[in-house]
Amino acid sequence: MISQVLSRGILTALMLVLTGCASTGLFKSHDDFAKESPRNPVMRILTMWQPSEGMWDGRTVRGVAGQIYLFGMNGSAPLKVDGEAVIQVFDDQGTPEEQAKPFHEFKFDRGAWNAHLTKGALGATYDFFIPYTRKGKQEARMTLLVRYITKEGKSLDSELVNVVLEGTKAKKPAETTTPEYGRAQERANDNDASRTTPAGVAAERLPGRDVDLSAVLPTREELDKIYGRRPSDPLTAKEQKRILREAREKLGLSAKNAVVPAAYGEPADEIGDADFEDEASAPDAERAEELSSAKSARSRVNRKTEATDDDWE
Repeated sequence: MISQVLSRGILTALMLVLTGCASTGLFKSHDDFAKESPRNPVMRILTMWQPSEGMWDGRTVRGVAGQIYLFGMNGSAPLKVDGEAVIQVFDDQGTPEEQAKPFHEFKFDRGAWNAHLTKGALGATYDFFIPYTRKGKQEARMTLLVRYITKEGKSLDSELVNVVLEGTKAKKPAETTTPEYGRAQERANDNDASRTTPAGVAAERLPGRDVDLSAVLPTREELDKIYGRRPSDPLTAKEQKRILREAREKLGLSAKNAVVPAAYGEPADEIGDADFEDEASAPDAERAEELSSAKSARSRVNRKTEATDDDWE
């Protein structure tokens, strides 16, 4: 209920300002102002700030100028008060922890506060110029908070108000990246329309993209290093022959059958018994013995097959 009354009173007062009632002489002296009292305490603080310039330490500085209104219980008109006040100033400079604390406070006792009392369109108006005390001409966002303290020690805060002061814009800090992303970015600095991956596959850079997949994804060598895997050995022609020979022995293939290697990087040449005979002629007694055992096994299979045919005849 109190909040609704305050809102209606403030809106009515603002309408008086907008309709030009400043020249009506409604308030002729400070004695005509509504005053703070135990039955009409300060319930809300309304502040209006805008960028401005004023005097501070004997020189002209930038800052904000504003009006402060303290409304009572009925909210119809701002009050003349007898307490003290503090105006806290924040800005967007420094770390988040530093920005959360006011970098300057302006304290006013009862006499100093009422020295700023003027007659405004709404009634009792406190006019202030608050300087921006940081050095430099950089762009800054000031945030102001007004705290009123009664004679009994009770305090009431206004809402925070942000005001942007124009100036030179600070350069944005470089974005931090992880080592993995940094390496990918280094590989992506190639300005060509396409590039070749370590595997020999051409990766075309997509329009509108800063990097391609071959630049972002880790290479095989990086994965091996991350997971501690040993790099794989290339499959040589000799190794292919060994694998095919063992497969023939297990399957019991005859000498007339030829096995064609597939899915290897080298041309798919047919490998027959001649390849095994070449290896058998090498001075490798163990390999020669394996070949001899394989041939004996095939001979036994052939003899068994012939005997079966004779039985049928």
